[in-house]
Amino acid sequence: MGIYDIFFFEKNTFGLCQMQPLPGGGYKPCQAMVTQWSGAYENVTYEENNGHPLLEDSKATCPIGGKDCISIINHGQVAEITEQNIRNARQEVINILFPLMQLEENDNFVKTRTPCIKKAYFTDERGKRISEKNFRLNDSLCLEMTGNYLKDEVVNIELPNDTVDFQHDEKILEEKILRDYKLKADRDKIILKIVRLQPTAVVTAIITLKSTNQQLTAELKQSEWDTETMDLPQRIFQRGEYDCVPTMAQIAANYLGFSNPNFREDQDKRKDSGLSALNSIGYLTTIGFDVKAFLDNPNDPYFAKGIPDKKKKEAIQFIVESLQNNKPVYLCFADEEMQEKGMGHAILVTAIRYKLDFSTFGYIEFRDPRRDKNGEGVLSSFNSSQSKVYIILALSRKTNDLNNTSEK
Repeated sequence: MGIYDIFFFEKNTFGLCQMQPLPGGGYKPCQAMVTQWSGAYENVTYEENNGHPLLEDSKATCPIGGKDCISIINHGQVAEITEQNIRNARQEVINILFPLMQLEENDNFVKTRTPCIKKAYFTDERGKRISEKNFRLNDSLCLEMTGNYLKDEVVNIELPNDTVDFQHDEKILEEKILRDYKLKADRDKIILKIVRLQPTAVVTAIITLKSTNQQLTAELKQSEWDTETMDLPQRIFQRGEYDCVPTMAQIAANYLGFSNPNFREDQDKRKDSGLSALNSIGYLTTIGFDVKAFLDNPNDPYFAKGIPDKKKKEAIQFIVESLQNNKPVYLCFADEEMQEKGMGHAILVTAIRYKLDFSTFGYIEFRDPRRDKNGEGVLSSFNSSQSKVYIILALSRKTNDLNNTSEK
C-alpha cells in the first residue's frame, strides 16, 4: 500500500491493509506500524535519533505486511489543493513518521486551530485595564477576555466573593456563576453589576473555557483612594475684586434649582468691599440656603489659623459626605498673597481625591469666581504657607422654600 500526502493527511485515511481481510469482505484499516525505513538518505544523520532523511523511493517495514511493504506515493507535494492537515492525524502516526516534529502550543499553526484565552482582566469605563477600583453598590465591573479562536466558544465565570453579589443582563447570578456564556469574538467583555456589597478587599473571577478546560483568574482589588465630584458646569465671574461670596452663592443656588433675584445688586454692592467669613453665613441664609458648618467650637465655624491637623480627618469626611448628599461645599480660604492682605476668598468644591479612611486627601479642585483664574483652581492642603482654609460649609436649599415651590 502507499501513504498519500504525508504532510496533509487526515486520521484513519491510510488506506486498507491488504494483509488483514475481514470475514464479511473488505480489509481492516492500515495502522501504519512502521518498524524501520530503507532507502533513506544516509549521507545526512539527525543528531536527535541518528535517523536519516527519507527520499521518494524510501520504503517502510511493517510487522504485518513485512519488509518494504509501505511506500511513499506522494511525498509532500500534491497536484491539487487540499484541506487535509497533519494536525488531524493520530498522534502515534505522527510520532512514527515524523519523530522530530513538535506540535507545541507556541506553534503558529496550532495557535490558529486551538481556542485559547490569553488574558482576562478588568477594565474601566474607557476600556483601560485596571487592577484596583472603589466598589460601590450598583456600580458595574467590566471583565474583558482576549485570545485566539474564541468566537462562539463557551465559558463559565465563577465569582466566589462572599461579600459581593452580581447581576448580568438583569439576572442575579445564581451560585455566583455566570454559566454557558458564548463569546462573541477573540476580544469580548462582560458587564457585571454589583447588587449586594459588604466591605471587601478583592473581587475574583475564575474563567473556564469549556472546550479545553482552560482556566484563568482575574482579580480587582479595592482601592485605598477614591474621588468624589460635583458637576458645577456654570461659570459665573466676579464683577469686582471682592464680590466672590454672592458670585459663588449664585452658582450654588443654580445647581440646587433656585436663584437669588438680587444677585446682580449684591455683586455690585460687594465688588469693592467684601463680606467677612462669618457674615457670609448670614448672607447665605438670607437668600435661601440652609447652611451646615464644619465646626471647631459648637458656635464658632471659623478656624482663625486654618483647619488644624487634628481636625483634618473630620474635615475630609465632612466634605466627602456633603458632596455625596448633593450639597455644594463652600470653602473660605486664603493663599499667600491674600494672607498678607488679611483677605479671604470664597470657592465651591468640584472634586476631592481622598483616602477611604479619610486620613488625607490628594487634592481638592474648586470653582473659582475670579476671571483671571479661568474659573478653576486646586488645593493640596488645608493648612500650609501656600494656603489656609478657614471655613467649610455644606449648602442645601431651605425646606420651606422647597415647600413653597411645590405649592405653586
